[in-house]
Amino acid sequence: AAGLEYEDGAITLPFKVLRDAVKAFPKTALLTIEAVSLDTAKIAGSETAQTYTIKGMSASEYPALPEPTSGGPLHVPAQSLRSALRRTQWASSPGEHREAFTGVLLDFTDKDGPHVAATDTYRLVVCPLAGVEGDCEAAGKMILPGESARILAKLLPDDDSPVTLRFHYPEAVKGEKWSAGQVSFLIQPRDKAW
Repeated sequence: AAGLEYEDGAITLPFKVLRDAVKAFPKTALLTIEAVSLDTAKIAGSETAQTYTIKGMSASEYPALPEPTSGGPLHVPAQSLRSALRRTQWASSPGEHREAFTGVLLDFTDKDGPHVAATDTYRLVVCPLAGVEGDCEAAGKMILPGESARILAKLLPDDDSPVTLRFHYPEAVKGEKWSAGQVSFLIQPRDKAW
């Protein structure tokens, strides 16, 4: 981002607490996030006297992320993925009573090409996913939780920079790692197949 200044370092903070603290500041405020210890950060804004102290954990205590275990990565233009997620995620069910309907289906195996779909049993939205490169058959299908889809759609850049998707399907850890530039996401999907 423009005007971003940082020093190397690492700290692990709870996402929802950090998100809520950042939302509390005016949108035009320049924020400073400072690690005051190995497990605590302080957030201050340029246009207000308010500060937040957030307790987290030392980055060295955070568990290592799993490495990809199936197939090669897929590459998708960020704009294509962002658009498909935004156009479909509103149709996912907000209720937890039927887990398969609370997320967004990513299907890379369909004969008509890769697509993103969501339904709450009343509405069905299917959106093609253009520009996918890589072994789609190895990737298969998976349901991305609705909240993860919403967050990811907000964080993806609004250009055609490549987003790399790596899939993890070991017995103990089912997950999906997405990378856009220097930002990586590890997302726990609902189920590998719909």
